[in-house]
Amino acid sequence: LFLRLDTSGCILDYHGPQPSGLLGVGSLPGKRIQDLVPAEAGHHLDKAIARVKKSGAMVAVEFSLPMKGLEMFFEARLIPLHWKEIIVILRDITERTRAERRVHQYAEEVQEKNAELASALATARAAPPRSRSRCSCWPRAAAARAWRRWRTASRPRPCASWSWKACAAPSGRSS
Repeated sequence: LFLRLDTSGCILDYHGPQPSGLLGVGSLPGKRIQDLVPAEAGHHLDKAIARVKKSGAMVAVEFSLPMKGLEMFFEARLIPLHWKEIIVILRDITERTRAERRVHQYAEEVQEKNAELASALATARAAPPRSRSRCSCWPRAAAARAWRRWRTASRPRPCASWSWKACAAPSGRSS
């Protein structure tokens, strides 16, 4: 939604869809933008208009409005025009703001998990070392013992005339 304001915040003209939910119902020209939104958002817009008049530079303001039982977020970019008028571009940034909040929440959860992992690692490092070579429950030692038993028990011992070539050759032929 594009609004053209005078320096006091009075709407001179607007372009875009009918802003029935955003700025109220009815005709917008002649009304002050600060009066069409809740008091807190109106105060932010009033400050932004003052900064635009003082600096002559673009000012961006974000504010929230309760609409249809939900909190909607908007961005207003105020741009000076000929020192006597201000162009306001209003955008709905609800989805972006909600996504930013979710990312922030996920980042906090990750930091909590990292703190838990760091605590567990510190606890593990502080524990007294165990003798792993004699521990029957240590998986690597148990696997090594099982491998040695299998290797010595199940592998046939070759005789002096045994060779890989004889084993690999198809039956009935020898290379």
